[in-house]
Amino acid sequence: MVEEKPAGSLADMIAMVVAMGFMFAYGREDVRMGIGTGMNVIFAPLNSLPLHVIILLMALITGLFSTTIRKYMVNWEEVKANQSVSKDLQARMRALNKEFREAQTEENKHKVKKLEQERAELMKEQAEMMKGQSGAMMQQFRPMFYTMPVILGIFGWMRYLVYLAPEGMRHANEILVLPILGSGTFGSSASDVFGFIPFWMFWYMLCSFLTGQIVNKVLNVGMS
Repeated sequence: MVEEKPAGSLADMIAMVVAMGFMFAYGREDVRMGIGTGMNVIFAPLNSLPLHVIILLMALITGLFSTTIRKYMVNWEEVKANQSVSKDLQARMRALNKEFREAQTEENKHKVKKLEQERAELMKEQAEMMKGQSGAMMQQFRPMFYTMPVILGIFGWMRYLVYLAPEGMRHANEILVLPILGSGTFGSSASDVFGFIPFWMFWYMLCSFLTGQIVNKVLNVGMS
């Protein structure tokens, strides 16, 4: 098993506190308005583009940013090694349990006792493996603390363009036609997908998924 590397640091703790504070503050409408207004200063040159193009560009930017952070903050070799060990232990446990049941059916007490000892040893290995997995899981959570403020900032700007921007800048009435779903108006609740996902948010989620797959492949990030 790959030796676990410490993931925690003062920088991680600060990033976590900032990210959580940002997330809770985002629940306030006045904070969202401030974020949208501030981000609009940065992205103002894009306002002349159709909203579906703006959202596509924002999905690409957030995908590039978050994937780059993940690439350099997560030890993917360690994550893959722990996953490989986990699969191997699970396969061995399944085989041992099958053999144990057969020994019980045959009433082979000697073999049952021997297999019980082997199972106890295997459970110890699983416990050690779980320690390594917890470290690998924490590694994968770390990037979120650094990316969340940026992603929420961009997300707040898109929301600002749909609902909060001055009348001349607002993109609420723009229409986009999607396969299967048909046409939808970005700022209209009547266009909510599945009855509860705003149309603009669904378009962002779709763009984010597609661009994320491409960025992951290009930067070679992930479990593949």
